[in-house]
Amino acid sequence: MEKKSRELERGGLIVFVLFTIANGMNYLFQIVMGRLLSVEDFGTLNSLLSLFMMTTIPSGAVTALVAKYLVEYNAVGNTNLLRGFLNRALKAACVGFFIISLVGMALSPFIARYLKIDSVGLVVILVVLIALNLLMTVATGTVQGLKQFPALGLLGALSPALKLVMSALFVWLGYKIFGALTAIGIAILITLMVSFLYIRRQVNFRDPGRVELEKTAYLKFFVSAFSLTAFMAALMNMDMLLIKHYLPQSDAGFYSPAMILAHIILYAPLAFVQVLYPLVVEANVKAPRDTYKLLGKVFLINTVIIAFCTIAIWTGSTFVLQILFGEKYLASALYILPASLFIVPISYLMLLMNYSMAIGNTKFLTVTLGVGCLLCLFLISLNHDNIFQILSVMTGVSFTVVLANLVSIGLEYWGVSLRKGQQI
Repeated sequence: MEKKSRELERGGLIVFVLFTIANGMNYLFQIVMGRLLSVEDFGTLNSLLSLFMMTTIPSGAVTALVAKYLVEYNAVGNTNLLRGFLNRALKAACVGFFIISLVGMALSPFIARYLKIDSVGLVVILVVLIALNLLMTVATGTVQGLKQFPALGLLGALSPALKLVMSALFVWLGYKIFGALTAIGIAILITLMVSFLYIRRQVNFRDPGRVELEKTAYLKFFVSAFSLTAFMAALMNMDMLLIKHYLPQSDAGFYSPAMILAHIILYAPLAFVQVLYPLVVEANVKAPRDTYKLLGKVFLINTVIIAFCTIAIWTGSTFVLQILFGEKYLASALYILPASLFIVPISYLMLLMNYSMAIGNTKFLTVTLGVGCLLCLFLISLNHDNIFQILSVMTGVSFTVVLANLVSIGLEYWGVSLRKGQQI
């Protein structure tokens, strides 16, 4: 456990620094877009990016699957099974790329109509981004599963850097939302190529011959992880989509800066969550009881980071909005407090999601998230007069889901301790 703790601290610190740089560039991207685009276009861009997040987080089930089995195969020293699994994962991702592209393009007119977007072409570009991101999840899962934490952080910073530079150029040249989305696509493609060049140096892709892959186990894990991440993505991005659907176009535009600042509370602790996942997978194979200790340590670290970020955002919101987004977005200050309160439980749910996938026990969290999403949709369909009503419902439901799952984990730990004959 002491070794795992040191690995968590060292890897977490490295990834935290690099992810902080990456998040900084992501925020610069939003600031530049807010400055260069109109309020309405900025709201449309963030609605599309929210939809992108809703689809990329479930595709994170692929990342979790790849990372989990690479860690397990490395732990037992089965390199043939590792290579066979990785080759099969890459082939499956390529098939998924074409399926997502075809289905997404067919649904593009309906998506554009729901989000009140005049150009179907914008949704088509978004579909291509979603398909590309599926390939990226395999690369990310491989690097994470091999516990190459510096590379994980560097690759995580490369895409935001490319996105920032190219999107600023394309929008400045007059391509507006098309330019921003195209820049994101090019950034993902370049990062994808660099990722696989790095992976080829770490893994021998030579055909391992005939190996018996655990196909049933892969499918079972993927279905459970996909269901969990889909509900998680829906809950954390539902605010922007519902505001865009129910309220005037300008409301989504003014809410966007508040949402962007509040997401600092979500992204800042993610570095330790990324490092936690492979360590919990490995501990679950060798010493399952250590998984609770790793979770507790990261929970405390995240609490400190969340508290610091929340206080900083609340105290400096108006000044930051004026400096970063300009006078036209000062009205967004009204929404920073409710947006921040909504993101706090979402940040804890991201931690619990990764932990539950790592130990292979996702049922309770999946059910509570699913019920939470349905409850939000139902309650908001009844009352959606303004942004405050929508966020108050989502915040209350999210905190309830967090509390229910913490109680569940606490009871599990208590039961394990009793079986070991120990007192808490």
